[in-house]
Amino acid sequence: MDIYGDIMRAERCRTMNYGADIAEECEVRCPICNSVDWDFLLRDNYGDIIGCEDCVTKVYIDEIM
Repeated sequence: MDIYGDIMRAERCRTMNYGADIAEECEVRCPICNSVDWDFLLRDNYGDIIGCEDCVTKVYIDEIM
């Protein structure tokens, strides 16, 4: 093997990621409406995300009756 290959192998062993692609920062999207402009996500009682403040609305008892 050439000297370049030896250096790359040694650095991979030392750092465990030499030459690997660095993950790009991505915008976190709401899983329901796919929006990136949200301040918080809402969860139900089971811990499942039900949406962001843009795609989930409050419903008061007066509006239902």
